[in-house]
Amino acid sequence: MTDMEKMLGYVALNPSLFGFADQPTCVVNTAYFLPSLRSRPRGVWAFGTERGCKSIIVPSSLNQENFDKLDAQLIEPLFRWNPGVEYVYLSQYCQPMAAQLAPALARCHRLREVTLEGWNDAAAIHRLVMACKHAEVLDTYSPDDPPREWKSELSVQALATLIEMHPRLRAVKSHRLYLGDWYEATQFSRCKHNIALVPFSCDWILLHHLLFLMVLCVPSYAVYRLIKKLCVVYSVQEAYVWFWSVMAFLFTFASLVVFDTIGWKYQGRGWVHMQKYFILLKRRVDIAMNVHQTSLAKLH
Repeated sequence: MTDMEKMLGYVALNPSLFGFADQPTCVVNTAYFLPSLRSRPRGVWAFGTERGCKSIIVPSSLNQENFDKLDAQLIEPLFRWNPGVEYVYLSQYCQPMAAQLAPALARCHRLREVTLEGWNDAAAIHRLVMACKHAEVLDTYSPDDPPREWKSELSVQALATLIEMHPRLRAVKSHRLYLGDWYEATQFSRCKHNIALVPFSCDWILLHHLLFLMVLCVPSYAVYRLIKKLCVVYSVQEAYVWFWSVMAFLFTFASLVVFDTIGWKYQGRGWVHMQKYFILLKRRVDIAMNVHQTSLAKLH
């Protein structure tokens, strides 16, 4: 838990390193949302700018359980103290709090962009985004594609009504599979809509994935050199030395990629772990150079 708190504090101080806008940011410490730690009198710890922040981030639950009404009460002062917030990030564990968070978000008149990570309840999305009357962009980013039941009448009506009735929303960004459900909802719309469905992929994810593949080339090249040396030692014909060396390189590289893909559901993507260690290394360098800062606030 201590390591997670350090990481959340680092996100608040260096938001651009994690794909967020480089502006005053507040990150809620969800470690204190554990049932054994949370309480109304204790409040909740938050990292970054307590008042005057432009971005508010509520990351995932540490115990993999959804947040509830009490957690919403702990977060609510943060929105009350920052009516000028411009960006809000809510993880999938915030979905059950949509009804409680909606009134607080309705008071944020400068809120322009909302990210709902992994939300799969169309009614909850409708309720929350309709409360954000000044939001112009909805980002439905999802690291994995959660199961959705959006073919029902209730889900289609929720999305269609959101598209028709929201006064400012002009774009919904997500991957193509997710946007397919939004497009289907527009077919049931009773009026022409002016909301752009923008398919996108995170460029920084592609960049770090390519860097991870380049790292995998290192052990593959080591195997290439080893096989080439063994072929020379055992007097393999020169015409076959290059062939077997290249085949060893390709086999090693493909095996590592397949292993990473198979282990995705159990231990996460390899490039994510590589990025995590890079961030922790940068944090240690900042501490060694005496440029590291900590920012911790308690919300009551």
